Amino acid sequence: MNMEKYDTLPRINRDALKKAKKYLWVFLPLFVTDDMLYNHQKVMPKLNSSQQTFLTFYLIETDAMRVSNNGHIGGFLQLIHNGYGRYVFEKPLSKIIETWGAKKISRIVEEARSPYEKYKDRVRKIKSLKKCSDLYLEIKDFEKLDNEYFKVSLKEAEKIKKYIEKNITEFAIIDESDSQVADVEHGIKEIEDRGRMIEESELISKYFYENINNFTIDNEDNIILVSASSIFGENYTVPLINSTCFKINGKNVTIKVT
Repeated sequence: MNMEKYDTLPRINRDALKKAKKYLWVFLPLFVTDDMLYNHQKVMPKLNSSQQTFLTFYLIETDAMRVSNNGHIGGFLQLIHNGYGRYVFEKPLSKIIETWGAKKISRIVEEARSPYEKYKDRVRKIKSLKKCSDLYLEIKDFEKLDNEYFKVSLKEAEKIKKYIEKNITEFAIIDESDSQVADVEHGIKEIEDRGRMIEESELISKYFYENINNFTIDNEDNIILVSASSIFGENYTVPLINSTCFKINGKNVTIKVT
């Protein structure tokens, strides 16, 4: 193997990798260095074909196809605008990920090839996100494919993860160094905290609706103070959510956990 290409393989601590396997989006980022992510135009030619394919998939998933705060899916137009079109449509991405098991994404990419050729020059000339967003109102060729991609992406990502696990040496050097240990621990904590917050939100809602007729609001801020033990039980650790908003008789009120 070419030494320059070999040096682009990220290093991952063996024990950290084992911990990360349980969590898809703790595991996958381990194989993308900051240099690969932020300097992909320069780094991409130095990567082996498996890394190139995975980095392209990663860029699609984390940038072009991500869901924004307003629920908008970036989609293929965003992908082309961000400069990833040449990676997706002018490289053998679809053929390679099909062999990895991601056959649905492979098909979607192939179906998007024709409108890509039709609109790529026009989209590439656009300089602002505002003008790119305006194209969504005009160009509908990608709309169905965007939605299909979003629906299947999680399961397809799991298939890609399985391929990486079986062919790990194509993507990284696994050793006993401290490489990415902190990243794994931080990523796992974020996911576990997110799960706790969802569970806490459900428990707060359940408590609110079970006791809605018993609440008395006697302050101008419409705040109802409730002890954490009343909602979560006596032995629960410190909750991550300390307030949640509801409506009582059309009035906004806040349950504040104390």
